[in-house]
Amino acid sequence: MKALKWYAVALVVALYSCGGGATDSNTMTSAKTGININPELLAQKADPICGMDMTQTKIADTLTHNGGLYAFCNSGCKEAFKASPEEYLK
Repeated sequence: MKALKWYAVALVVALYSCGGGATDSNTMTSAKTGININPELLAQKADPICGMDMTQTKIADTLTHNGGLYAFCNSGCKEAFKASPEEYLK
């Protein structure tokens, strides 16, 4: 089931990036990639490192972990999460 969920998230992100993305008010724009990301696709609404509400700011970067899509306010937060994700998902 986790593999199917991850595949669905990856497919939606790919479709948004190739198709220009959604334009409704329920999407967020990634500052790095320029794709729109529906907040419902995120595993958490807050940056797992600093706690910033990612529905209220531009997303600097994303990462998938165990089938979940995580958004980050900057690459430093992403790298910290990437180095030790289980520490931040407690």
